[in-house]
Amino acid sequence: MTLIYFFEIINVIMIIQKNISNFFKEITPINSIFTAAVFLVLLFAAVKVYEPLQAKGAEPAIEITGKVLDIFTDARIYKAAVSFGENTFETGASGHYKALVERGVYSLSVSHGDYYQRQINSYAADGDETFDFYLIPKSFDLQTFQKFGGYSFDRCKFKKPPVIIINTGKFKNSKNTFDSKQIDSINSVINELKSFSDFFKLSVVEKRSISSENDVPQESISINRDDLSDYTEGGHAQFLPAKHSSIVVMNPLYNNLEGFFEVALRHELMHAIGFYTHVPPDIDSILVPTLPIPPNYTDLDKKVIKLFYRMPFSASYPHTTSGK
Repeated sequence: MTLIYFFEIINVIMIIQKNISNFFKEITPINSIFTAAVFLVLLFAAVKVYEPLQAKGAEPAIEITGKVLDIFTDARIYKAAVSFGENTFETGASGHYKALVERGVYSLSVSHGDYYQRQINSYAADGDETFDFYLIPKSFDLQTFQKFGGYSFDRCKFKKPPVIIINTGKFKNSKNTFDSKQIDSINSVINELKSFSDFFKLSVVEKRSISSENDVPQESISINRDDLSDYTEGGHAQFLPAKHSSIVVMNPLYNNLEGFFEVALRHELMHAIGFYTHVPPDIDSILVPTLPIPPNYTDLDKKVIKLFYRMPFSASYPHTTSGK
């Protein structure tokens, strides 16, 4: 649109220049010099008019700021490299970084010589944000992590406590819905999550019917039943980036052992909220938290996350949050 304005201005200049030229044609032999000077003055004015129009249409850069810290000591990490694609920003003595990037999706990495690299394959920069990155020191003896060389995860990015939905309908091809005992178990696990997280304590819990991912609302975590799927540990969690939401799909028939449903649900719910992932991925192995931590997580939230670092264990049940 601004180019159209520019060419219209040039067209007006040409008309004015032509009229001035005709006016002075019979008066003075130096009219060509005069009209050329007038043309240059008007052209300069056109450029000055066009510049703010062009600037007005330009999209401002997105500002992402935060700190890079040691996961165990909270020590600020100096000269850590925070890279968004080919653009790298270095932390200062206070451990702070400030990145100005264009709106888009980036490969994001945070690295320092004394720490394991933090890698996010697909980071969506869609607005100004503040995120702190916690790195694991290489002195931490975690052979699986060293062998894998880092981890990546399309993390949950809840900017506010999400709505937690208990699906009372039939999800996809499932012939059954959750029974009353399973719903009681789901409520128990949700309450457990709320008990140690001030962030998710503010989440509203709703019951509604969801038949597929298309019915999942924005900024939500839905817990669904699917008896036809053979999931590891009886369920799985999936992040839906376009909706900033996560879904948990459970198969209660996978294992009838008393208490197994709650254990499996707790495990998958922790994935769904972004607290941890597997290293290496896709297998039941050492569990580590996915970071950065949303800025309004509390110190208690961070403490729970750090304990997963300190106490690596296999994914075989039982997982409990009590005593951790």
